[in-house]
Amino acid sequence: MAVAPERAIVELSETAAKNGYLVLRGVDWVPEAVIGGSNKASAAEQLLTVAFSDGEATESDIAGDKMMLRARGAVRKFYEAAGLKAGDKVLVERTGPFEIRISPAGAEAAPAPATEAPKPAPAAPPPPQEVAAEPKPAPVKPEPAKAEPAKTEPAKTEPAKTEPTKPEPAKAKAKPAAKPAPAASAAEARLRACPLCLSPRRKSLGEYSRRGWIVAECRDCGFVYLSNPPAGDALEAEEHAWEESSAGEETRRKAAAPLVYQLDYATRWRNALFRPDEMGQFKSWFGSGGNILDVGCADGTRVRPPFVPFGIEVSKALAAKADAHMRAHGGYCVQGTGAEKIAEFPEAHFDGIVMRSYLEHETEPRRALAAARRAMKPSGKIYVKVPNYGSINRWVMGRNWCGFRHPDHVNYFTPASLESMVRKEGFGMRILNRFNLILDDNIHALLRRI
Repeated sequence: MAVAPERAIVELSETAAKNGYLVLRGVDWVPEAVIGGSNKASAAEQLLTVAFSDGEATESDIAGDKMMLRARGAVRKFYEAAGLKAGDKVLVERTGPFEIRISPAGAEAAPAPATEAPKPAPAAPPPPQEVAAEPKPAPVKPEPAKAEPAKTEPAKTEPAKTEPTKPEPAKAKAKPAAKPAPAASAAEARLRACPLCLSPRRKSLGEYSRRGWIVAECRDCGFVYLSNPPAGDALEAEEHAWEESSAGEETRRKAAAPLVYQLDYATRWRNALFRPDEMGQFKSWFGSGGNILDVGCADGTRVRPPFVPFGIEVSKALAAKADAHMRAHGGYCVQGTGAEKIAEFPEAHFDGIVMRSYLEHETEPRRALAAARRAMKPSGKIYVKVPNYGSINRWVMGRNWCGFRHPDHVNYFTPASLESMVRKEGFGMRILNRFNLILDDNIHALLRRI
């Protein structure tokens, strides 16, 4: 968040509080690029990333006829969660070129009186407001400059001893206002372009977004992806590690819809229909031996003799286990992201590459595929398994579909979008589970050079 963010205070009318209206008329720092027409058909191409203080987030443009945030459903949900009603005020802060943060004004303004700083308020730039400016919001304004009032306050009360110690309480008071930052940071992260066609034009899919992580659909090619994924090093952190987020998402889905979850879990046999033994498949695809790279290898036990196993794993704990296992069988494992680490292996080194439950985690899938093409032998093949966004189960389960896992699932493939991507990087694709594809929550495919 900027040191001195541009701000506005909006007082809610009864209609606004009830219907999720947030009107920014008269706010002169709203970027023109996010202002669209009066309806969705004339929406602005550039969207605002809107982070709410409760950790939720969405993307929206502004309806130009009323200067109102178009994502009324998300705004109304926030008003209800925060208990906001007619007469309450909302603080809107600009945190980036196309990013805003919305919070109850009282929550932000409460600490200000403790600094006794209403007088310096006129020195700060007056924030644009929907309604006529009032002196009451003034305590919010000096917040970025709390250090100055803190120095003058001790000078009046205790000349010598307390002056050095007072700035510390002032800093401590600033921390509560920053508590929502970890959840909001997801929404304020750098937004990426479409990983398939590289277009920056997208629309958010609010029904699939959660906890500040924004699922979006490309306006040009229709690819669905997480628009604000965490950085690669963040995925190594304990809270985002695959083994943690997988268990957490399973628990969340079970709590959200226990009966539907039980039905889904009880019928998962459908995903194994017509599927032979995995090691038997490896032998039929890759030959009777040779070097095999397992990208996203977990503990490294998937590839067994007669193959020499090599691996890449982003989780530090799992990478250590995999390396110990693979070295015992002639290979080794490196820790990091696939797009970066595949390029470190020698050219034409692998007889086969396994990308089982990997590409949905990779923020740069095309870069990873290009690096894999270089690292594999001309006769080599790549096995790919990814969640099937086009499955019937995703339509039935909606946001509780097992393929959604925030924030480590960052790409959502259909058979068509997967084939489009691999062809861009010089591969042909054969779907292995074509007969039950519509029922299967996963796509299984074999790639070879073309």
